[in-house]
Amino acid sequence: EFLLLHRTGMALRKAGDFQKALAHFNKARDVAASVGFRSLEAWAGCDAGNALRQLRRFEEAIAAYRRAGEGAGGLGLGRLAESARFDLAVCQAEAGELEHAERAFLWALERGGDDSPTDRATDWYWLGTVRHQRGDYPGTLEAAESGIAALGEIKDPEVRLPLLVLRGEVLMVTGQLR
Repeated sequence: EFLLLHRTGMALRKAGDFQKALAHFNKARDVAASVGFRSLEAWAGCDAGNALRQLRRFEEAIAAYRRAGEGAGGLGLGRLAESARFDLAVCQAEAGELEHAERAFLWALERGGDDSPTDRATDWYWLGTVRHQRGDYPGTLEAAESGIAALGEIKDPEVRLPLLVLRGEVLMVTGQLR
């Protein structure tokens, strides 16, 4: 039952029906909790947070991410806890909580670890986005260029293109691109 509810929620989210997706994620989370599958409960909680973020219900999304991250961390599910922390920081950035978001992205980049180049580039992108919102153009440019460098030879347009656009915006705003 969990998988059916969760997968339906994923399909609805992909189709842009975030309210129905949220209902499915919440039901999936309840099913997982009722049978003691805490890992699935945290997973559905992260996805519920994503639907709430898409609905721009930031306070509820932040609470969902925190709950999911704490649950995953308590279970020793490092990758899921890390995903919840990343989603929380993105949500904070979108909600205008720039200081919290910036600290989270800096922490992730300083921690490093076994992150893939695309994960590091994505952290650099979001750090640059936060700095851009603050009007810190040198910091934004540094983040965008660091993200591009982190990708190396990886040509993934889903990650590379936003970094290039962010870099271009800063160069235009500061008059360095003509």
